[in-house]
Amino acid sequence: MAGRGNDVSATPVPQPEDRLLSRALGGRRSPRGGAGPDPRRPERTGDGPPTVTGKWTYRSFHSDPDLKTEPNDLLFGSGTLELTQPSPGRLAGTLGGDGWSLKLDGEAAGGAPATVRFTGKGTIGGEEWEYAYLGYVVPAWEGGVEQRPAIVGTIMRVKPHSGGAAKAGYVAQWIAVKQDGGAPGGPAGGGRAAPAGEEKRLREVEAKWAAAVGTNDPAQIGKFFTDDFLFVGAGGVLQDREEHLNDFKTKTLQVESVKVSEFTARVHGGFAVVNTLAQVKGKYRDRDISGDYRFMDAFKLVNSEWLAVARQQTRVAAPAPPGPTRSSKDVLRSREAFADRLRSASVGELRALSRGKLDASPRRSGCRSPARPAPRSAIPRW
Repeated sequence: MAGRGNDVSATPVPQPEDRLLSRALGGRRSPRGGAGPDPRRPERTGDGPPTVTGKWTYRSFHSDPDLKTEPNDLLFGSGTLELTQPSPGRLAGTLGGDGWSLKLDGEAAGGAPATVRFTGKGTIGGEEWEYAYLGYVVPAWEGGVEQRPAIVGTIMRVKPHSGGAAKAGYVAQWIAVKQDGGAPGGPAGGGRAAPAGEEKRLREVEAKWAAAVGTNDPAQIGKFFTDDFLFVGAGGVLQDREEHLNDFKTKTLQVESVKVSEFTARVHGGFAVVNTLAQVKGKYRDRDISGDYRFMDAFKLVNSEWLAVARQQTRVAAPAPPGPTRSSKDVLRSREAFADRLRSASVGELRALSRGKLDASPRRSGCRSPARPAPRSAIPRW
């Protein structure tokens, strides 16, 4: 019988581990029948860049194939990898440990799997260090238990250091595991629920921002804004950062308290959108503005901190009080009164009624419709 390698018509039988790996890689199979990318097809690049912001535990290892080598002897380096995404597709951050730190700059790209590429530069012991990193965002296993986001890849020393003992061109392998958990990295372009760590950070920012507003101190409130921050109040008035803070400075706006009761966040790479429901107590000039408000906040990661670039505020209308009810007898009397009026109307009145120029309401007392409540006046800015 011809071997599988010689029989081009043989249909390969996938093994159980092939099926599991195929699921993790999105169901793609190679021409051999095994899991993995098809070399005859280009890699899928339609997805947005992966979300990899946050802190990661980083370890790198020597490329030693000897099984007798002790695991500790394989360790090349270890530290904390902190990544930010200042804009879609861009990466920044730091990688460091005891006595060393590298500043990172690079990019993230979608695909199957998604990739990260960045360089790390720093001055350690008076020498310039430079390393290049290539990593692959590990897909999530279907049905996996206690999964954490992970990135695996290779590292190359670009410049020699340590007096030439650390030679340029040396290649090692590395793995980074997310410290604050969350879902394994997905595309940033499509947006997704905030990972656990980022959600916690955004919750803290919203809580501190609300507390700062309660102080009415422009210096404290402004710490949460970018320089180009925009604010739209419940009245629809657009303000820039200076105009909004000036309302607090001049005491035009005086807030007693802001209590956040609902929170929803979505992360888009280095940006996030947060929606909150809050109970506000305060005054705008002499007007009481206390009530429930919805806030739609847009955040941007700046030097590893979430800063607000915009806020849209909406007043939540109080439910209307129930209107008066009429019994079936009242309705019947109203209809009878209207019929009596039609029977007694002149030809001219009937013509006017048909043209909508005559009040058709019954004239009998007790049959008038209840008065409508006056519309609530508009709230300027707030």
